[in-house]
This record gives sequence, C-alpha cells and structure tokens, in this order.
Amino acid sequence: MRNLTMVAIALLIAAAGCKEKEQYEDQEAPQQQMKIDFTVRKSGSTLSFKAAEGAAWKELTYSCKELPCEFLLNDKGTNPKIPAEVFSISFNFSEGTVKMSSVNMAPKKGTAWETLSYSCDPKDCGFRVTHEGVSGL
Repeated sequence: MRNLTMVAIALLIAAAGCKEKEQYEDQEAPQQQMKIDFTVRKSGSTLSFKAAEGAAWKELTYSCKELPCEFLLNDKGTNPKIPAEVFSISFNFSEGTVKMSSVNMAPKKGTAWETLSYSCDPKDCGFRVTHEGVSGL
C-alpha cells in the first residue's frame, strides 16, 4: 500500500510539472520590433512602391486590369510563390480606398496594426506604411 501511495504522489508531482510547463509554453516571448517602411503612390489602377526599410526590393509597381483589385505584397515583392521573411500584406484597393491587412504580422509579432486603410482621391494619392501604421505623404 505504501508503494502505491508513493507512486500516486510521484504521478501527481509529474502531472503538476507538465501543467506548469504547458502554461509557460502558452505565453509567447515578446518579439523584437519589426521595422518596415515604404511609400505607396496610387495612380488610377496602379500602385507604385518605394521601400525605405524591411524589404529586399527598392521599387516595384503593381497594375490591375480593373478595380477593385486585390494582391499580396511581401518583403520579396508581389510574387505569391516567393515566401515572405519579414512581412506579407494583402492589398485591396478601389477608386477611393486602399485597404491593407497583415497576413503574417500582428501586434504580438512586432507591428502596431493588423488592418489599415487609406482614403484616396479617386485618381491619385500617396501614403507611407510603417510598422506603426499609415500616414499621408
């Protein structure tokens, strides 16, 4: 009986240790601040980008046949076959609004936003996107 009691106590201690470990693993360590910074110029159905920080590309352009239009932009460009390493943003734009949704970013991963939008003149506008948000030029 004494051996059975000792085994039961050992199992309880092991189970408590496992629970303690599970709770610790659920808590994510703080992530390093992600740095992204690029400007966007909208002209009709074309978006032109210039990267200042966080992207492998310096300049690129994406044109749509018609609006509204949706595509993915990441630190490697606009080819969805090339995986992102730093950021990936889904762009959806119409004549008057550019909407952005983070695909692999979130505040807990180093940015201050998960979705953004910027209202534009129906023909042209320009704005800046960073890890902190969006602002006009």
